[in-house]
Amino acid sequence: MRIGDRSVLSLWLGLIVLANGLLLVSLLLPLTPLIGLLVLTSLCAVSLVFRQTRAALSLIKSSLSAVHALGILMLAIGIASLMTRPVTWFDTGLYHYQSIQWLANYGTVPGIALLLSNLGFTSSWFALAAPFNASILDARVSAVTNGFVVYLASLHLWISLRRCIKHQAHLSDWFAIVILSLLFLFLLGLNSLSEILVSPSPDIPCMVLTDVVAWFILVSASSSGHSDTAYSLISSTNHLTPHRIDSSENGNTALIALFLAAGTVTIKLIALPLLLVTGLFYLISSRSHLSLVFKGGLTAGLLLLPLLSCSIVTSGCPLFPSTSICFALPWLPTPEKLQVVAEHTHHPTTWSTPTSASQTWFTTLQQWFTSNPSRRFMPALLGVSFGCSAALAGNLLFGRRSMQAARSAQIWLIAVGISGIVFLLRLSPFFRFMIAYILISPALMIALLLNSKSNKKLLEAGLRHFSSSKTLLLLKPLSLSLMLVGLVAFNLTRHYDRLLLPAPIEPVETFQRQVNDVTYFFPRQGLCWATELPCTMAISTDIQLREPTLGIGSGFVRSGADK
Repeated sequence: MRIGDRSVLSLWLGLIVLANGLLLVSLLLPLTPLIGLLVLTSLCAVSLVFRQTRAALSLIKSSLSAVHALGILMLAIGIASLMTRPVTWFDTGLYHYQSIQWLANYGTVPGIALLLSNLGFTSSWFALAAPFNASILDARVSAVTNGFVVYLASLHLWISLRRCIKHQAHLSDWFAIVILSLLFLFLLGLNSLSEILVSPSPDIPCMVLTDVVAWFILVSASSSGHSDTAYSLISSTNHLTPHRIDSSENGNTALIALFLAAGTVTIKLIALPLLLVTGLFYLISSRSHLSLVFKGGLTAGLLLLPLLSCSIVTSGCPLFPSTSICFALPWLPTPEKLQVVAEHTHHPTTWSTPTSASQTWFTTLQQWFTSNPSRRFMPALLGVSFGCSAALAGNLLFGRRSMQAARSAQIWLIAVGISGIVFLLRLSPFFRFMIAYILISPALMIALLLNSKSNKKLLEAGLRHFSSSKTLLLLKPLSLSLMLVGLVAFNLTRHYDRLLLPAPIEPVETFQRQVNDVTYFFPRQGLCWATELPCTMAISTDIQLREPTLGIGSGFVRSGADK
């Protein structure tokens, strides 16, 4: 595997491990900045024990020039300036920032779903954001985690583009360029997605990681189909020595894909079809070898354990808002409340108001698509995605074998896209949930066309002419700096108060109310934003504190339930 792919992959894996490590710690401790720093330091210390980690860091350091470092820094500053806009996404005001506040102040709180069902939607992404949201920052950095996701995706896009300019691109590089460019086009071009982008919403990392898993499946195919030259650190001589990558190095790629998919599920449960397909990919890659199957199951199970445990603590159901499995705990919502949650999140006939009791699923879906102008282009995009999937499948079955590079990987990518679309059409067909799956097959088709011999020669000739310009080479660092200065100036000229920190999430006007021994704040306009805890809308009359002497940090139970 090439150094650029390793770097991108390592950053994603580290982010997933850190997020789930924090989520696990939240079962015992509040996620304060100090706790977050201790968890991060501990994980880094453990990773540095391994010689391979130290060698990889030395390799990355030696491969970075001053120009590369400048470009990485400029990219980070440019994205940071774009993320300074105020957070306005509805769900952030409803429960995202509230969830982060609860984790930062109290950790995982038993029965918090009784206050507001959305607070029971466990996500490792909220745990990752919690240590950054200390009271001293005045709710100004809630979007920092999504900003880092945009940074990682931009860095990935940059690495892939450089390979194309240097005529070193594989199919996986073309796929990364196409799918990340399309994703950025939608994120920046559509007002609704642009609004979600500047927020702590787990939708953004879920979108990007879904496509990263698809990319990595192609990387594994490219790695096995190419004899790449890599460099390793020889400790005795402290020099970098080239060597050929042995095919056995690719034996764990399927396990890495499984780990990424399981990590995506811990961020948002809509990634379950991704985990299912990637799990099948791993089983087939392991050739049903018992020890490898056990290794994969143990890896995915351990990664999902914090999510399942925290969900049980907050709601009584390990996959909440799914109510198919629940435990009779004192804070389990009533059956009526669970039914309401199910209808509002994943029942296929509650996307819109049925016109008749006998209305079919297809009619309901059609009515839902036409009920809002912003949804009317979705059938066209779905048609393009299904059409590309059919064309790709036809090429795999009937096309010339010379045109079927990474054949098995293409099958898995088609399976990821189709399964995700079908799953969400049945449960929750929101565009922000489906976009990552919709783009996979069209991006793969475009990448195959760009990677074909005839088109590749034309592209390489154009890129060679573009990159050979002496004027361009001389102006590269200067141009990058000037563009960055212009970008920052454009964003901050009229908002100089955002130069060091983004705009804060403002608290809202509330009324103080009480149910039994629970005193809470009721927002006048229906959203809590950065209001003092506990803030929620009207709650049921059977809720009470789990341990009144310990306050709201002890959690909540239903009145009369056994504690």
